[in-house]
Amino acid sequence: METLQGKIDQILRNDPALESLSFFPVKLGEEGALKLAEALKVNTTLLSIDLLSCDINAVGAQAIAEALRVNTTLRTMSLWRNNIGIKGLSALLHALETNSALRELGLQRNDFGDSEARLLSTFLMSNTSITHIDLRLNHIGPIGAAALAAALESNSTLVSLDVSHNRIHDGGVEAFILALATNKSIQSIDIEGNHTDSWQLPGRLRALLNEPDRKLAFADTKPAISIPLAHAGNS
Repeated sequence: METLQGKIDQILRNDPALESLSFFPVKLGEEGALKLAEALKVNTTLLSIDLLSCDINAVGAQAIAEALRVNTTLRTMSLWRNNIGIKGLSALLHALETNSALRELGLQRNDFGDSEARLLSTFLMSNTSITHIDLRLNHIGPIGAAALAAALESNSTLVSLDVSHNRIHDGGVEAFILALATNKSIQSIDIEGNHTDSWQLPGRLRALLNEPDRKLAFADTKPAISIPLAHAGNS
């Protein structure tokens, strides 16, 4: 199994052939995250980095955020299951206010709740670079979902949002319905596994987005299947 230093050395070599790198199952911790951040500051070739379950936490996320203020090459970053907390998220979002290179941000299973969702909402209201955000398997409720939905009313850059397996319930889905009535940039939204009580809500969302000039993916809540919205009327 490749070591942490081996991964860091790959980044430091600036090999043009190295466009994607996964650190899983290497555990970085705070010290490793600091080393990674320093390497990212000088790398100009890496486009995608997967930091799944690397024990980065808030301090490590803050270090990586500092690297994003310098790095202008990375396009995709996954921080799945790292417990970065609201401090780590805040640092990342502040860095992304000046970094316009990153496009896709994976924040799955970081124990985020409504507070983190509100922070993301404020960021999305003015951001013009992030196109994909993955918030699967967090603890976002109706309040956080409503905040994210409010951001969609002014954001015209985001094309994909995954809030599956959270706790947004009917109230959160209703908020997305209202937002997506005016937002025409979203191409994919996933609300699977959110304990909606009304069978009508996913249908209403599907009907709202079933427009001939949009090809939107939609994951129903019951059952857990993906339905292309452009063809939902034919199913």
